Amino acid sequence: MEFSWYIEEGKGLYALLLRLERAQEILIGKLGEFPFPAGMYIYIGSAWGAGGFQARLQRHLSRAGRNPGKMHWHIDYLLPFVYPEGVLLFPRWKCECALAALVAALPGASRFPPGFGASDCGCPGHLILMR
Repeated sequence: MEFSWYIEEGKGLYALLLRLERAQEILIGKLGEFPFPAGMYIYIGSAWGAGGFQARLQRHLSRAGRNPGKMHWHIDYLLPFVYPEGVLLFPRWKCECALAALVAALPGASRFPPGFGASDCGCPGHLILMR
């Protein structure tokens, strides 16, 4: 189903809610190949660059469920296999690792795969599987 998203202007952190309909092996760049279980995932990212939320999320949302072209971030490797369910914005928040830790502490949450989205910070990861 195609639909449009309204994305506020601004900069900060975001939580992208993603649905993987069936379990599958997915290669995530240099991290390697992982057996992703079907389910809901939450990706924590930052939008502090030019264009803020609008530019970053439009990039992600336009690549979800299809061939994304050039791969740059870990999320680019996952996007062809998932469908976006929603986005939460955290204007002016700065620490992705802290937000990922809050989400990972929710009941039924676990970071998977290890290190996803965290190659520049070294925390356990910015992708959370919700069970």
